[in-house]
Amino acid sequence: MSWLGDSAAVAVLSFDVDAESPILAQGRRYADHAMVMTHQAYGPLVGVPRLLRLLEDFDLKATFFVPGLTADRYPQTVEQIVAGGHEVGHHSYSHISPVDLGAAGDSLVARFVAQGIAEENITCLGTTSRNDHLLAFGKVDISLDTFPQNGGISTWESLYTGVPVVAKLGNGASSRAGASIVAAVGLGDWVAEDDEGYVEIARKFASQPALLAELRASLPAQIAASPAGNVEIYTRELEAGYRRFWRDYCAAASESDDAA
Repeated sequence: MSWLGDSAAVAVLSFDVDAESPILAQGRRYADHAMVMTHQAYGPLVGVPRLLRLLEDFDLKATFFVPGLTADRYPQTVEQIVAGGHEVGHHSYSHISPVDLGAAGDSLVARFVAQGIAEENITCLGTTSRNDHLLAFGKVDISLDTFPQNGGISTWESLYTGVPVVAKLGNGASSRAGASIVAAVGLGDWVAEDDEGYVEIARKFASQPALLAELRASLPAQIAASPAGNVEIYTRELEAGYRRFWRDYCAAASESDDAA
């Protein structure tokens, strides 16, 4: 798999426009707290317009992940994003985990059962501590990336804990990020082009427990040796890219001032 010729991956610019949703998802404790609510409103009211202007200056497109609650509260912000030619990604409605929603969580399990998966084989962990979340990967052999919106942090967490991820290529940036991550750490054969290939990859590797055990032991070191997983190299390259963007921006602004 390659992007734009010989490139194995591309840089994806994406932004979460959560606004008040993660705060309100925890209850009304801060709903009437002006400082907290104002802080959270900064993103859609000030941050997004600034980002849109910067992206326009560099003729770049990005993906903005917007919860439904944010879209309801700030429709003008979503309209500005779309008008700029950017992608809007679904980011749940209000950051509440579906397995913590009672009847909604039961409905989620029912959908798996309807597909022939025994209910006793389904475990919904719900909200856990960070440490318990990572420890849970010890009970997982293969992770299945979601689509059309791929995982990001969750994909890296799985890989770093030695659990390979099956990914499927989509059309937009948010639906190709998972495949890009998986391929960048040397697991290109875990990336599917379509639904049938996705299922086949999962089936093939699920029947190879010895290989999965080997990956669990070797994958963290493999990631550390990859271009995407070498934190020092990745950070230096990212810093260099930011500096280059800033120098180009300043140079363009200077030329504009001189012309005026």
